[in-house]
Amino acid sequence: MLFSRPLLLMLAVLLGALSAAGCAECEKDYDCPGTQICSAAEAECVPFVCRAVRDCPPGQSCAANRCRVNPARPAPDAGEPVELESGG
Repeated sequence: MLFSRPLLLMLAVLLGALSAAGCAECEKDYDCPGTQICSAAEAECVPFVCRAVRDCPPGQSCAANRCRVNPARPAPDAGEPVELESGG
């Protein structure tokens, strides 16, 4: 046999610990390391992108920690054209 049973068990425990360390679970932002924040949807630490519009480039808004391009808005309705009377 190439590996002994205790060695395989230690390897399995080590791999499990390493995979658990890769994605930290959290409840609040302060549970996360560095500049990561806690994603409420996944309860995992994720890199910070934005919390408000001011965190995104111009023309984008923030939704769920992602900057997204604002949808194009139609031009406001100008109403009916106005005819000017000539004064003479």
